Amino acid sequence: MQQVMQVLVVDNENNASKCLLLVYTFHKAFKNLLQGYLPPLLEFFKSLYRNFPAFCNMVSGAGEAKIMRKSVNSFQLVAECPLLLIFLFQLYPAISQEHANEIAILAVGVLKGMPSPALASNRDLSLSFFTAQIRVFLMHCPF
Repeated sequence: MQQVMQVLVVDNENNASKCLLLVYTFHKAFKNLLQGYLPPLLEFFKSLYRNFPAFCNMVSGAGEAKIMRKSVNSFQLVAECPLLLIFLFQLYPAISQEHANEIAILAVGVLKGMPSPALASNRDLSLSFFTAQIRVFLMHCPF
């Protein structure tokens, strides 16, 4: 699990996305053994949400979609986080009470994020950006 967390934090967005699936699978199968790995995972999610507005302004445009981005600068990972967060909050109710408010506040920052002109001119990145915002929004809707 340590190696999965390391890849999640330092590798590119495609490998990190696969790591999120592994994290889900591991927590589903080995819930009692992996609770100690929750704090760094939640901190990673918080950092993604915290850095989202800054990343929106860093995107330079045209050739950006073909560049392999790091996991910490990925709209794709921001879009995948809400599903895993909901699962983890259901699996570990104690962490839900402790971290849900802070994550909700950071999620509002994701929803307030505006695409830069360069981002808006790139169709693929714009789609990833809006998908991330929609999934974060849906995570907080009381349906």
